[in-house]
Amino acid sequence: MKPEGRVALGEAAQTRRPGGGGGFGSAIAVVVLFAVTCVVQFVAIARLSPQASAPFDPDFYEYQSLARSLSASGVFAFPADWSATPALANSSWKYLYETSPTTIREPGYPALMALVHSVLGDENHSLRVVLILCNALTVVVCFRLGAFLFSWQVGLLAAVGCMLDPSMVYTAARLGREPILALLTTTGLLLAFAAVRRKAVGWALLAGAVFALLAYFKETGHVTCGVLAAWMLLLAWRQRLPLWKPALGMIACTLVLALPWMARNSLLRDRPVTMSSIAPLTMSNGMAAAQTWASTQPDDVREALDPWRAANPADAERRLLHRTLAYFRANPGEAIGTMAFNAGLFWSPLGRYSLKPWRELSVAERTGLLYHGFLLSVSLMAFWSFRRNPYAQGVVLLLLVMTLLHSPFDAGPRYRAAFEPVLLAYAAEATARAVASAPRKAASIVAIRSQRSRSRRLEATREAA
Repeated sequence: MKPEGRVALGEAAQTRRPGGGGGFGSAIAVVVLFAVTCVVQFVAIARLSPQASAPFDPDFYEYQSLARSLSASGVFAFPADWSATPALANSSWKYLYETSPTTIREPGYPALMALVHSVLGDENHSLRVVLILCNALTVVVCFRLGAFLFSWQVGLLAAVGCMLDPSMVYTAARLGREPILALLTTTGLLLAFAAVRRKAVGWALLAGAVFALLAYFKETGHVTCGVLAAWMLLLAWRQRLPLWKPALGMIACTLVLALPWMARNSLLRDRPVTMSSIAPLTMSNGMAAAQTWASTQPDDVREALDPWRAANPADAERRLLHRTLAYFRANPGEAIGTMAFNAGLFWSPLGRYSLKPWRELSVAERTGLLYHGFLLSVSLMAFWSFRRNPYAQGVVLLLLVMTLLHSPFDAGPRYRAAFEPVLLAYAAEATARAVASAPRKAASIVAIRSQRSRSRRLEATREAA
């Protein structure tokens, strides 16, 4: 019998353990998981200090300013009085609020904030409640993903791990968009896997629609869809499976639904732009932050980057991109080292500003370090064990592409948060296997030691005789 990690997709995709279907018990588990997650996260966030739950600066205030503009005038752009907000007035890229007021950010999160504020009031607490509900839904989807890939018991273990994930509490407390990204990414993965297992175009179109919605919140939704479509096409070629239509249908659906906003941005900027125009800025920050923003830079460099001094302020992003590319050409070794460091931050349990000795870490930072250290190490072992499994190959391919994609940017654990539920599914399976095999291994060790003890006693008896 083949190991589960080596089962071909055409045979069964995964070996299902007895009771993997779930049924009524699974429905009860979904309700309980959702309710318990809400309670646990409400309590955890309530116990955080005001500093630990302060909104991300300036990200949140950018989204909030855009949301209020949407609510007040229906226009997606920074209002003329944006400088009245201290976080925006002190932002290192505040000039983009002047030069790119309509394209700097994706529209999804500001639109959601505008909706929440119109229904529940313009209070951060209302938005935090919505994000906690998104986390609860992510836990449910994580449960379904684990049950789909392995068994409902593994799905339950993955869901509990997802419920206790410090990243989910941290990003919801600080009003980040990561809870929504995690929900949409995990849902899209589950639908794409269902499309592969059932070889159905309908499931692929649903996955494409979810990835298009994800792109409205973060433009890497396009990349996620493209990588999974390439994985499907590779499976279609290697295993002679009818996955051409699902793969092409999924990516076509994503592009068609996202095309209106990309066309709008391109027309406004008079150049090709995807869901936002912030990439040159974040790449400049990630690759040459010290050179770009240091106050000690020569005046000619600051003038080249400062649109209020330059002749054509509308070309601010282009100048930043050219500056970063020039840095690549002038310092290729240093640039590659910076990219490797950023890629390491993408997978690091701690962020750039939390890399310090253990004794200097707070209790929350130590908890996150231990949790994510365990998660990443166990999931790595799980992916190695399942290296021949088609679904694991698709996930690994996606994670490798995302690591490479984020390496030129000022990456950190927040960027990885959207992919942690799928890591938890594989970590839960590896943990379940280890726990199940522990008694057998312990019995084997006891039997070996008992045999050695008997052998020593026999030898001692022979020597005495």
